[in-house]
Amino acid sequence: MITDAVLSDWLLCCAEVLKLLALLRLIQADGPNSKSDCYGVVCLTYYLKARGGVLIKKWGRSSAASTAVSIVDAIKTLITPTPEGDWFFFWNGNPYGIAEDIVFSMPCRSKGDDDYELVKDVIIDDYLRQRISKTEAELLAEKRRVAHLTGEGIGFCDLPEDTMLPGEM
Repeated sequence: MITDAVLSDWLLCCAEVLKLLALLRLIQADGPNSKSDCYGVVCLTYYLKARGGVLIKKWGRSSAASTAVSIVDAIKTLITPTPEGDWFFFWNGNPYGIAEDIVFSMPCRSKGDDDYELVKDVIIDDYLRQRISKTEAELLAEKRRVAHLTGEGIGFCDLPEDTMLPGEM
């Protein structure tokens, strides 16, 4: 079933990011610490950080239009079987020890029946685990910032030290 949480999750991992999965497969095929692994980690990290701007530049439309296209792509992904060996990013849950109550994308496959399943054979090395932990912390901080808007408490904006003014603690 397609829920708001599922669609929100998809929006975090736009269509442009899916094109980088080929790079991930190359990394997995060659193994950790290979030349393609090092190159891939650097490239993937850069592109994931800049995905919003990349989409706007590529498609020449606002983020709202890109969001609409991503929603359509998400629905097509759920109603079309995923090709063997391929995957897409989706998920709402806590499959790898991620904090509860946040939407965190994981690699998935669809059988084309409006449902999806988590890919269980993904290799998570130390570098990837660190990146996942950092992203999880960022999402939890964002959630705290808007807690007053969602009825979950008082919003708190915990600024990273590098953005604080001198003398702020």
